[in-house]
Amino acid sequence: MYKDLLNKAAQLLLPFNCKVVFLADRGFADTALMAHLTKLGWHWRIRLKGSFWIYRRGRRRCKVGRVTPAVGQALFWHNVFITAQQYGPVHLAIARHPQSKEFWIVVSSEPTSMVTFEEYGVRFDIEENFLDDKSNGFQLEASLIRSADALSRLFCAGNNHPLPGLARNSRSRTGQTTSGRPTLVSWKQLPQNRLELGQACSEQGIRLDNQIALIRRS
Repeated sequence: MYKDLLNKAAQLLLPFNCKVVFLADRGFADTALMAHLTKLGWHWRIRLKGSFWIYRRGRRRCKVGRVTPAVGQALFWHNVFITAQQYGPVHLAIARHPQSKEFWIVVSSEPTSMVTFEEYGVRFDIEENFLDDKSNGFQLEASLIRSADALSRLFCAGNNHPLPGLARNSRSRTGQTTSGRPTLVSWKQLPQNRLELGQACSEQGIRLDNQIALIRRS
């Protein structure tokens, strides 16, 4: 099922001639997915479970979860193979977060470094955007809107709603604190004049300058 979706995305991205880096959590750590992404010409950074078997040339196989760098330390293994099928070569970035002390194991199609963790961290921004769209902000699911045009007007209206005093501090999954991130408003809280503005923006095809401001961190 995901192959059809990825193939469609690849066709849409083809005219842009850009480098695509696919980010995914442990639930998507599948060698068939990795192989298909590689076939599409995409790169990928996917978090692994500790139960994955790792094969290194000249070394005994081991489960990656048994590799335990010290707190605040990172290891980078290149040209290794994973799973009993010995898929690869792939590259690993293994670290233990200095604050949460959580282990991070990221498999990559490209040689790993500290930049690998920064690249993978972009996924959390994406997840927060989804959260804002749902229970933490716009409540899009509760709106039961199925029209793409109507959703566009809703976003346009929400992005123009003033949010004084709504900056807050939040703790991310990585244990780091982000400050100044504004809280979005639900569609139910939007005044009628903002909804009318959203409709006008959608009909005129206007892209508002402050559209990105709602997700920008200080």
